[in-house]
Amino acid sequence: MSDVRTIVIEALDNATGFMNNSEHFALVRDGGHLDLAMLDIDSLSQFEILMEIEDALSVELDADEVFSHSSLNALCAWLEAKVAGDAD
Repeated sequence: MSDVRTIVIEALDNATGFMNNSEHFALVRDGGHLDLAMLDIDSLSQFEILMEIEDALSVELDADEVFSHSSLNALCAWLEAKVAGDAD
C-alpha cells in the first residue's frame, strides 16, 4: 500500500493545486502544520479529494469525518489509524 500522507497530498494537490504555493510546499516538505482551511476547499474539491483517497486506500470514508480534521497532519494520522483498523 502507498504511503497515506503521499496519497492525501496528491489528492489535495490534484483538486486544489496547493503545492504551487511556495509556502504550502515548504510546510508539506518539512512536515509542518498545514491548516487545511488555508486551502479554501470547496464542495466539489472535497468530493474529488474524498474519491481519490477512497480509491487509493480501498476504504469508504465519511466526508464529514474526513474534513473535520483541521490540519494535514491530523487528517493523515486519522487515516493511517482508519486504514489500520484503529479509528472509528
